[in-house]
Amino acid sequence: MPNFLVGFFGSNFYWMFKSGLRWACLVLALLLVYSHFAKENYRGVDYIRAESLQNPAQFPVTDKGKISFTGRGYAYEMEPLYEYQLTGLIVSKISYGFSPEKLDQTFPLDLCMIWGDNLSPQVYRNPDLAFKQDMRFCFYNYSDTSIKINAKQLANNHLLSPNKAVLQKMKAASVGDQVVIYGKLVNLTAKKTDANTDIFNPDQMVWKSSTNRDDNGAGACEVIYVDEFKILEHGHPMLKAVHYHSSRALIGIGMLFVGIFILRTLIGA
Repeated sequence: MPNFLVGFFGSNFYWMFKSGLRWACLVLALLLVYSHFAKENYRGVDYIRAESLQNPAQFPVTDKGKISFTGRGYAYEMEPLYEYQLTGLIVSKISYGFSPEKLDQTFPLDLCMIWGDNLSPQVYRNPDLAFKQDMRFCFYNYSDTSIKINAKQLANNHLLSPNKAVLQKMKAASVGDQVVIYGKLVNLTAKKTDANTDIFNPDQMVWKSSTNRDDNGAGACEVIYVDEFKILEHGHPMLKAVHYHSSRALIGIGMLFVGIFILRTLIGA
């Protein structure tokens, strides 16, 4: 082992360097935690695009042929109902990628979105108004009676796309982003193709999409076969950048500490 390494690990400079790395880890960890929560604060969004104030566009499908595919032990068949375009602000997002239910793995993402009157007076910024998702539903609650939320301009959307590039775009979207979804409202039937049975995955499952904005409760969600997905406006691009770079920097410093530990072990320092 080169003598200069032995001398380096015994020098004051090394201990100053190591102390600096520890302080850097602390600062980066604080930035990571802060940016993790702050980057998805939809209440901090003050710029609303004109497109997000419009109601969804829904019109007859040009191709009524059923969409069929197989995967994860099921044969899926989707009946296109309407062409659909939705633009709005994401106020909640939930991923079902680790669910034991095969249908959840096929439809791995739900986005709760608001648009129109819920954005123009910026009612969404009221700290008393909160949105959350659970069990494929989106809920909102408030106690301030001055809040005027338009339930017809809010939707929980079950999203599916067989296109990996589109799926990656959907997964990259965050709470606080304004997005546009192009696709089809579909009714879905899934029939099991293997003999394995369990409580999470029945022999047949049926999902029916909502086709109007006036309903609520079970069956009021839109089931969307997504053709294209675009992020029109990132909610907090600077905070996302801080989160990304602080996480990478922490990984790099961690690897550096591992390398130093291995070197010191090899030379017995």
